[in-house]
Amino acid sequence: MQTSRIAQLRKLIENEPDEIFYPYALALELYKQNKEEAFGLLEFVISKNPDYLPAYYQLGKVAIELQRVVQAKEYIEKGIVVADKQNELKTKSELSNLLFSIED
Repeated sequence: MQTSRIAQLRKLIENEPDEIFYPYALALELYKQNKEEAFGLLEFVISKNPDYLPAYYQLGKVAIELQRVVQAKEYIEKGIVVADKQNELKTKSELSNLLFSIED
């Protein structure tokens, strides 16, 4: 079932390359089986839309799991700035907690 969702999302990306949600959703689907690809997709999402706030938390989390702590901190800190700019206090708090967990 998960494989069919992955295939569907890949097709959606092919048909609507400007829709940023599809690569984000694909990254979430790939997260358990291919963290490297998920990481690359999340980086792509942020490069295309630096204000796409949900991607920062996921990217930080994947970077931590890939043991890329310096990159994780950079992305999480950027996400905190974006969350602050968008007045998204809950997301800012979640990102701050994630940052604290790797600095602890």
